[in-house]
Amino acid sequence: MDEIAKYQRYLLDKTRRTHGEYLQFFRLLERRLIFLPRETLLGFLEQARLISPDPDDIPYFACALRLGCGIWSNDAMLKNQSEVLILSTREILEMLD
Repeated sequence: MDEIAKYQRYLLDKTRRTHGEYLQFFRLLERRLIFLPRETLLGFLEQARLISPDPDDIPYFACALRLGCGIWSNDAMLKNQSEVLILSTREILEMLD
């Protein structure tokens, strides 16, 4: 949620939504998302440190490793590893087509 809040201005510009609509969406996400307790990720942090191209993304890699899932990101640098599937928005849209 911190990451979404951090990019509020960017998201508002990209989606052409009002601040009120953004807040409504943010609250919806808070109610719908399931947050993993830090303790459940401890066993995956070291592996995540080894494979994450960006230290800021270690928690996301730990979550992906813990859940056995990929990461949705447009950061091409994250594809510089082979342990976790990284899908861009375009790739996801192509899959849904």
